[in-house]
Amino acid sequence: MRVTMSVTNLEPGPTIDSPLRLSSGEKRTIYYFTELRGLDGRTIIHQWEWNSRVIHRRELHPHSQAWRAYSGLPITGDTPGWWTVSAIDAKTGSVLAESRFEVE
Repeated sequence: MRVTMSVTNLEPGPTIDSPLRLSSGEKRTIYYFTELRGLDGRTIIHQWEWNSRVIHRRELHPHSQAWRAYSGLPITGDTPGWWTVSAIDAKTGSVLAESRFEVE
């Protein structure tokens, strides 16, 4: 998994630096890229949290044994604090992967 500012042809760009410095009103789309293996037929959720509050959830439905997917969320400098992005198995609630970054 990787938190990045770009995904091209299902390849993630570089990992973002934390803290991510954004001025008030400045907006960047941040992507959470995951490569899911052995989860064909399961439902995986990308969950975005800001300061421990769930902001966005996206269901993913892998269609092969090795499946790449990403979700994106526009983040502004008006949302400072800690962001956590998780890949969660919808059936069990288990966190498969997680990443944290800070916005200043």
